[in-house]
Amino acid sequence: MENLEKKFEKIKISDKSDEINDFLIEIGKNARIEAVEYLNYFIKNKTSEAYNHIKINLIYALGEVGKIVKLDNIHFEFLISEYYRSDRWVRNEIILAFNKIYIKLKLSEQIIELIGRALNEEYKPIKLNALKFLLHVNNIPKFTLKNLIQVLNKSNSEIEELCISILQKSIKDLNELFDLLDFSETYKNLNKRAIRSLLLIYIDSIERLGTLREFIKKSNFESESKEKFLNEINSYEHFLLKKPLL
Repeated sequence: MENLEKKFEKIKISDKSDEINDFLIEIGKNARIEAVEYLNYFIKNKTSEAYNHIKINLIYALGEVGKIVKLDNIHFEFLISEYYRSDRWVRNEIILAFNKIYIKLKLSEQIIELIGRALNEEYKPIKLNALKFLLHVNNIPKFTLKNLIQVLNKSNSEIEELCISILQKSIKDLNELFDLLDFSETYKNLNKRAIRSLLLIYIDSIERLGTLREFIKKSNFESESKEKFLNEINSYEHFLLKKPLL
């Protein structure tokens, strides 16, 4: 980062995105506290002709610098606003940036809401990086846990493993699980695959299965969903009965 200020003075009057991107990548690879003011310049000049071509590297550099310095609200507002108007590659870089700075990050409702929305993304890297972020979060709000459970509807082993780790940390017993299923009618959005995954996570005995069965029977779930849950519970009971004792 030698002569960084001189490089910046040349770059800030340039409209060549390749040159600006090289500068931002250099900042990211050699992050220093003084680089914040240069990144702020590009953040504040989002109307420049080159901006859309440098945005992803600007976010990359911001994440790297954020590892060593506590960022300000202007940076979080920038990342949040760009998430909702950018393509999936930029959105993924934003989630990566939050992963890099989580130690120095004061979690806000806006950030948690963004991560919750990221769980609904079809683009696998975004979903994976959102899950990795949640591994570091305590007291995850219900609306985010709702989205997390729905990820189990169609997940691969890597995603499912992360989901299980977060759920086990966040939902301690069957009362909490049922409360979440009932919250905002989460149960309606779960398919058989997700229900089976939840049973595997939380049910390790016939007794616990019986407790959950009673919760479902006495619930106000709509009849179709209630039947789906009870059918999966009955199937899982057969599995438990055949499972050899250790």
